[in-house]
Amino acid sequence: MQGSHREPLLGSGHVCTALSLIVLSCSALAPGRVAAVEVDTADAVEPVITAIIVTARKRPQVLESVPASIYAVNTPMLAATATRNLIDLAGQVAGMVFSRAPDEGLALTLRGVGTPARSHAFDQSIALFLDGTFLAKGQLYPLALFDIERVEVWRGPHSTEVGKNASVGALSVVSREPGATNALDAEGSWDVERGGYALGGGADIQLGADSALRLAGTHFDRHGWVSNGATGNDVPEDRDSGVRLTLRTSPRERLSGVLRFQYGDHERLGTATQLVSPPGPVPPAAGDSTLDDHSFAFTPRGPEGESHHETRAHIASAHFEFGAGSRRLVSETAWVDFDASTLDDIDFSASANVDFLRDETFRQFSQELRVATPPGERLEYLAGVFYLRSSWDSIETQYWNVPGFPPETPGQLFNGPFTNDFTQDTQSAAVFANGTWRATQRVQLSAGLRLTDERKDVVYGRFSTAPLTLWNTMINPPFARTPLEFDGRFLDGNLAAQFELSEQTTLYASYGRGNKLGGFVETTSVPNADPARDARIETETTTSWELGARFRALEDHFRAGATLFYMDIADFQDTTFDGTAFVTTNLPARSKGVELEASWITLQGIDARLAVTWADATEIIDGRALQLTQAPRWSSVASFVYSHGLAPAVRGSIGIDLLYRDVMFNQRGELFPSSTFAPLGLRVGVEDAAGRWGIALIGRNVTNRVSAEIAGPTPDPSEPPAASPEALRSVLLSAWFRR
Repeated sequence: MQGSHREPLLGSGHVCTALSLIVLSCSALAPGRVAAVEVDTADAVEPVITAIIVTARKRPQVLESVPASIYAVNTPMLAATATRNLIDLAGQVAGMVFSRAPDEGLALTLRGVGTPARSHAFDQSIALFLDGTFLAKGQLYPLALFDIERVEVWRGPHSTEVGKNASVGALSVVSREPGATNALDAEGSWDVERGGYALGGGADIQLGADSALRLAGTHFDRHGWVSNGATGNDVPEDRDSGVRLTLRTSPRERLSGVLRFQYGDHERLGTATQLVSPPGPVPPAAGDSTLDDHSFAFTPRGPEGESHHETRAHIASAHFEFGAGSRRLVSETAWVDFDASTLDDIDFSASANVDFLRDETFRQFSQELRVATPPGERLEYLAGVFYLRSSWDSIETQYWNVPGFPPETPGQLFNGPFTNDFTQDTQSAAVFANGTWRATQRVQLSAGLRLTDERKDVVYGRFSTAPLTLWNTMINPPFARTPLEFDGRFLDGNLAAQFELSEQTTLYASYGRGNKLGGFVETTSVPNADPARDARIETETTTSWELGARFRALEDHFRAGATLFYMDIADFQDTTFDGTAFVTTNLPARSKGVELEASWITLQGIDARLAVTWADATEIIDGRALQLTQAPRWSSVASFVYSHGLAPAVRGSIGIDLLYRDVMFNQRGELFPSSTFAPLGLRVGVEDAAGRWGIALIGRNVTNRVSAEIAGPTPDPSEPPAASPEALRSVLLSAWFRR
């Protein structure tokens, strides 16, 4: 339910809004299953078609040679759309939705399936890897993307190939390594529409003949698209900083290594979530009850009266390779930690009725050792072992202060604070192997297995503080800190066959199976004061089948691909908010559909691309198949770019892109729908033909389309539902240089 809608101020009076913007440079919004495009801008107009190399399977491979559905986004694509984080990235990937709940819970889906928002105890079923390092917690997903070479989006189960927890899919982020010469680059942008800015840059420093260092950093301050009438702030405001040191070294002929250290600070002030309802009377402090660019929320507990989130993270990794005859020995060691704090005004009004406060700490160590054959052999394989140990502490106080409810016994319901105290130690050990056999010049067979033994040791307690009411003594009863255990041993697998029908056409069929361990949920209702029973959730298992085809023509200037898929999820770990509590349970689910992608690049400077996904993702509730949350049936990304030489040393580009997302639901049972969303992007750019500098004007959602990113009931029964609008128009003036 979104309530009534109005278009927020299309003619807002800002310079360069809807008419002047013209988006997307030469490679924006390209379907990742087609090859990357690098336009040789010196003097020639003929594009140079080069293949994208993907590395998530722990060895370099041409994307089109992998029997899987993959979308790869490279540096020019990220720059052309001013992509700063994974939420931005979702706007470039058909079939991917990344909604952010008000409490920083993530609702990330591929093909309509993912891990619903709220619980932080469970890992995401769409695993995230940064330079091969597994990032277990969803709190790390919103960190800034900067100095990135490529992001690979792997659809379907790929735990045996990519790594831990990739039961529904995986995101593999690859950062830039130092180049072969000293170099310097920088970029910046200013939001003409909203205010705010972004700065970033990097430097390559040669340290002798065998080593090089890269230092890169970013800082951006994004102003919000919703005006909070209670505080006077434009919310949400995102302030992100990051710095990364990368050392590449080859101290000996057969020994090489890459060492990385990254610090990230993600801060969000305020929320775009607002109360919405059908036209008519609304309670005091409810605002205008329309999903638009206005809200009216205040909490005395937050800075400037706003909700506030901050995550500070450190990520360190060491990757070493040693050549031993015809084999490579690889060691990957990583350390990840973060401290996070969240303060959420959950009633989304000017009252102080419901606030949630949470503090978290997380520490993770992982080690992987593997042996692999060199790429290109008739039989390629790798085998290894993986170990992970992590500790996570969460303490969340829920302040409930709804006055006068119920009328018969005022103050007994939705009133009375309580605190959930939750610690979780995880140990995971796995052995894995996968390989590819080129049976003939046209036939390629791949297989992989991963055996995992994982254990979670949990201590979970709840205590209540005054005033003591039915709410925090009977409905949400306290219980002592209780030791809990959950362990599992499971086998993941992948099997694929690929056939080269002709030089232009390739077919493949694949099977995948992946698991995500169950455990205990720190946010679910525990009505019987027995977390061993009430908070226990079983392991989720995904089984997938795919049929795919790829086609090339016109000397590779036209490329197309199609994938049919079917995914069956046993014990899907689903979470919903019913207005009184968050409820997590296991349900059967499935997703079936088709993915279509095509690109056409001409010698005359035209670059046209289209990606479409139809996914019917449902869960079975009381014998009925109902659409999953954040699971639009149709989604697509289309772009058209034209580039042309303006002078002997200068090229210009002009383009347009359109994202389409079908109706989707935000709470279990096909409740609280978001309307269709079709933001239009425009871009115009000018750059030096040698790639030394460029400037661009980038517009996103230039027509101010309104739809809910996420929606649901409020915890105050006297108030209407709440929803958060998708990001409204932004206009970025950006510039960059390299030397």
